[in-house]
Amino acid sequence: MSTTAVDHPATSHPSSTLQTAKRNLQFLYDPSSPNAPTKRRTRALLRTLRYTLKFLFWRLVRYAKYAAVGAITAAIAGTAIGSDERDEERKVESIKPPKMEEPW
Repeated sequence: MSTTAVDHPATSHPSSTLQTAKRNLQFLYDPSSPNAPTKRRTRALLRTLRYTLKFLFWRLVRYAKYAAVGAITAAIAGTAIGSDERDEERKVESIKPPKMEEPW
């Protein structure tokens, strides 16, 4: 048996993991970049992740617009319809149910 050392990719090149991560993030940011990952599965996963993140971002933007329009509408309606000075003069009593006599 020979006593040759086994090179593991993760331990022999610690900077290669960082380079791979940088290349993957660059591809995630711009899929048409020339520095694409070599594995097809990685490219497909990164492209799917990119489209999913874009979809979620724009969905959040859409809901934020709905919330902003709702808040503005409520603010305008509150000031237009809001409390009037005459409301204090017209105190309305709450409606009370009629008292019924007990049968016994």
